[in-house]
Amino acid sequence: MGKRLWLLALVVVASVVMAAGATAKTTGSNSSSSSSAKTTLVFGAEQDVNGFNTNLNCCSQFWAVVIGNAPVIRGAFLIRPNGTYAPDLLSGYTVHFGSKPYTITYFIKKAAKWSDGVPVTGADFVYGWQQIIDPKNDVTGRDGYDQIVRSKVSNKGKTVKFTFKTPYADWHDLFITPTVMPAHVLKGEDYNKIWPNCVCNPKTGKPISDGPYLLQSYRKGIDATLVKNPKWWGPKAKLSKIVFRFIQDTNSEIQAMRGGEVDAIAPSPQSNLTQLQNQRGLVYNSIPGLYLEHIDLSGNGKHNKLMQNAWFRQAIIKAINRDQLTKTFFGDIAPKLKTQQSLIFYQSNAAYTAHFKKWTYNPTAAKRLLTSHGCSPGGDGIMVCGGTKASITHWTTGTNKRRVLAAQVYKDELKSIGIDLELHLVPPNVMFSTSGLYSGNFDMAEYAWVTSPDPSFTVPWLKCKGGSNYMTFCDKKVTSLLNLTDKTLSPAKRSAYFNQADAIMANSVPVIPLYAQPSFLVYKSAVKGMLNNPSVLGPSWNAQAWRFAS
Repeated sequence: MGKRLWLLALVVVASVVMAAGATAKTTGSNSSSSSSAKTTLVFGAEQDVNGFNTNLNCCSQFWAVVIGNAPVIRGAFLIRPNGTYAPDLLSGYTVHFGSKPYTITYFIKKAAKWSDGVPVTGADFVYGWQQIIDPKNDVTGRDGYDQIVRSKVSNKGKTVKFTFKTPYADWHDLFITPTVMPAHVLKGEDYNKIWPNCVCNPKTGKPISDGPYLLQSYRKGIDATLVKNPKWWGPKAKLSKIVFRFIQDTNSEIQAMRGGEVDAIAPSPQSNLTQLQNQRGLVYNSIPGLYLEHIDLSGNGKHNKLMQNAWFRQAIIKAINRDQLTKTFFGDIAPKLKTQQSLIFYQSNAAYTAHFKKWTYNPTAAKRLLTSHGCSPGGDGIMVCGGTKASITHWTTGTNKRRVLAAQVYKDELKSIGIDLELHLVPPNVMFSTSGLYSGNFDMAEYAWVTSPDPSFTVPWLKCKGGSNYMTFCDKKVTSLLNLTDKTLSPAKRSAYFNQADAIMANSVPVIPLYAQPSFLVYKSAVKGMLNNPSVLGPSWNAQAWRFAS
């Protein structure tokens, strides 16, 4: 299952080299630090989180991974900044997909153990698999895990073999953080309720980790604190403490960085990031990201029935000036960024095909499309189509200035063709909840997926009744093609299936692709060891290496 997360304010056919075109600026020297002892680092976090079990729909959030997964719960593989995979918990592995039986065998490092001293074993892998395939659990997706038919643990727990029904192409993304969980403390617990405000033993409340840090405390809306795990089996962490301070207003976040109140931030793109580009004492780093900004159309809950018509969705995409939107938001901070024209591949991938490019901004044609389907303006200028008023809702995160501005633009653009847009600018915890996106009670919903390098993240999102498909969209041909990508090992054939599905969706427009936003990391020049990672793991993927210059 290609890991994908909600980017609030804010998968392999072939490895995606993300470092190309990276930019970094260092100006002057660090003049201050938020920690006089130089052993505590304060990181400004854009959003609060709903919980730390990010396999659940409630909690599949980018910042939950950054804070409570990547530096705390390790996986079989680590996604590196260049989009390649490196063994993490593993000393080795074998993949046998050439003929039956289809198997993957993981050899777990002998030294790997949990912070309570219990070894990491195959039982922890098996527990994660069993919980994800359990229909009682509200997980984001089961792709790949649902192809496993049995497991076998051996070698005193340090070897685990999984047998599959069919080969699974995106096998690298199975058992990445936080799927490998401490079975010895979680067995018998309700998986849907574990780790709402901690990464801990539910019976004792004590933090638990097999990574370099423990999540010592979490205070909703205020901060989360990591402390060094003394029983971490890898390279020892350089910092004794990392404090993630929640600064959910983007302007305040940037000002906190400018004023030295925090040591680092990983901000979502905002035009006022230019304030940090040449500031003395800061490193400003920008690289192409794995963040797909988009607008889902026609939720599967309460929605305007006009949204179920392809012609109506086509009118919407023609009325939105996506190129100007990209230029407005990124012209200064990422001038080479182009509008995303695929729902499947990022532009850095050789398989990228611009299927949505045909939907150029043309409000006159958009209005003509509506009238050709019997729509006519009412007394207030809003179109009425077959007795239904063209009044629709748009949901997005109101804490993000960029999305708020975009929403206002959409409202004006759609009004020009006779569609009324009611804006729901809500906090992230409302947007990503059973009363928000998960309910399907929307006509338009803008957010971003943060993904791993493999495009399999699109399968549970875009196939019929997929685990993260909250739309009315269900195309049996698209579903068939996406299901084929899960078991097709040939990169060329797999890319072809993905692109066939994308071409179909470019006609029906279930989603409007906007842009693949860059990954930004800004930190004081006195901070060393930070490396920008555009994947689902985010900047804390190597938190054990962070330190202050002595």
